[in-house]
Amino acid sequence: IMASQLIKDVLIIFMTNSTWVYRFTANTLLPFRFDQVNSTRSTSAPYGSVPYDPVATSMGSKGLIQCDGVSVQRYDLNVIDLFEQINEVGFGQCFAQKYDTFNQTWMLFPSQANPQLTGDSVILYNYLEETWALFKPSIGVLPTDPTVRNALSCLGLGLNVNDLTWDDFAPGGFFGAQGLNWSQ
Repeated sequence: IMASQLIKDVLIIFMTNSTWVYRFTANTLLPFRFDQVNSTRSTSAPYGSVPYDPVATSMGSKGLIQCDGVSVQRYDLNVIDLFEQINEVGFGQCFAQKYDTFNQTWMLFPSQANPQLTGDSVILYNYLEETWALFKPSIGVLPTDPTVRNALSCLGLGLNVNDLTWDDFAPGGFFGAQGLNWSQ
């Protein structure tokens, strides 16, 4: 098992040589079924799968694939040139993350020209408009050593949490400007 995603009540399981579905049957003698959906579409990117409402997608050496629980097909055929830029030995370093606020999925991958197999390129997929883009992120300051490349190591979501401080209630602070002080 390389990756899995849940679509409604069906678990899509992407393996190294196949794609499987694990579903509830409501049969007390056999409550779950494990069925093979495809024996040729597979994934080799354990962190490269993304769930959408009707399908689960994954990245692999045989293409960007999607499974709806019944069939598996490639969804990158109209932009095959973007897929061919992924370093085929670096799929273990590919990451995918869906950003709903932007209607985008970012697929981070090591490019063909990157021998260090670090994520130096991103395929951007706008899943509402079904548009694609490729970019190379610049991260911080470029190192002086030309053999070191700018790279990301993973993608994810974060939460910024703040708490009130004494400075917020000072005369120039947020609450202080509204007439509130420390005792209030």
